[in-house]
Amino acid sequence: MLALSLTLWVLASWRSGSSPLLATPAPPLEAEFSSQASLPVFLLQLSQDTASVCNSLTPGTAGSIIFDDGHRGNSSMFFWFFESKNNPALDPVILWMIGGPGALSVGYRNLMELGPCRIALEGGYTVPNEFGWNANVTVLFFYGGLWVPALAATILELQADGNTLEVQGFSSGSALSLNSSPSQPTINLKGVMIGNGLIWRSIQNLGFFETACLAGMKSSLCKEAEEKCSAIGQVITGEKYRNLYDIWLRCDNPEACYTEMQAIDEYLNQDAVKEALGVPLTERFQGVLLDVFKQWEELGDLWRASDGYVNYLLESSICVFIYVGDKDLYCNAAGMRQLVDHGLDWHGQSFIWFWELVPWYVEAKVAGRWKAYEPLTYAEVAGAGYLAPFDRLLELLTLINVWI
Repeated sequence: MLALSLTLWVLASWRSGSSPLLATPAPPLEAEFSSQASLPVFLLQLSQDTASVCNSLTPGTAGSIIFDDGHRGNSSMFFWFFESKNNPALDPVILWMIGGPGALSVGYRNLMELGPCRIALEGGYTVPNEFGWNANVTVLFFYGGLWVPALAATILELQADGNTLEVQGFSSGSALSLNSSPSQPTINLKGVMIGNGLIWRSIQNLGFFETACLAGMKSSLCKEAEEKCSAIGQVITGEKYRNLYDIWLRCDNPEACYTEMQAIDEYLNQDAVKEALGVPLTERFQGVLLDVFKQWEELGDLWRASDGYVNYLLESSICVFIYVGDKDLYCNAAGMRQLVDHGLDWHGQSFIWFWELVPWYVEAKVAGRWKAYEPLTYAEVAGAGYLAPFDRLLELLTLINVWI
């Protein structure tokens, strides 16, 4: 997650207890920015009608950053920005970018978990989310995702060399938390959060792949190990019908374990919703792009560890918050615990390994276990799966507010 400093207001008109009024949208606001530093010329396009899509007092501002892709065409990045309900001028900003790879934060994460509005159970419209993360922070969702630890380390290195970044941008669920000031052009990076993520897969798989992959990520042994692991996963999900994201739940169709996901796909593909968000009608929303994931898998990118970036951030006294739902199968708590205790290499490693996990509470009830040492905080969320903020709305909001 990242922090930016923008203040935008949108007024809404809603019909209580029914679908939102999707009126004819106003034309988008546009502004062109000239080339500066290492950035090309780009066009910023903002929608004025998010209030007809997101049923909230803070429906946010959606838009796209459009730029030349270098191949005689244009590329664009869609975003949705929700200002803090508390004090948007002073509160930090979280830039949420999902990892996936191939998943999109502006859809499922926004309208199922973190955003100020959620898809209604029956689909077709949104309802206010009392556990939205923008209670005390501003939240920015981007269409795609990146390795947040790598991006955060790059920001620190560039600014240490005297370079500044004029445009802020930043993986499951990773984020950068920043503070910024209109008079301060540099990004004031404050922390990185990684939720149910893969940082060092060999370690997180409890050492099963450590030996098989010593010859390299693309070695035949490594690929054979990957195939065997996938086969185990297929038994669990395909034959035992367990939910990959919550092993205690049944799921007959791995691509439709959550009815909310299909409802979000259908909602964001309505022409009226696309117009309100400033999205071309020809573009189709897909919450998960399996082709992208398969390409990452084939190239061996899922094996590329990012622990070096996390170590660098910790040594630079940047706060790192790692959380995991204890019912997740793929990015499981046992593997994340292994990473935190034995996989990282920083000056506080021997201390964080030594500390025992202790309970943390929400409303006098045990909500999980946690431990911390200096900039590193690790928390397990009881009863939550891969979609921890979806499974435990109040608990995750409490965690974020305390950490921030």
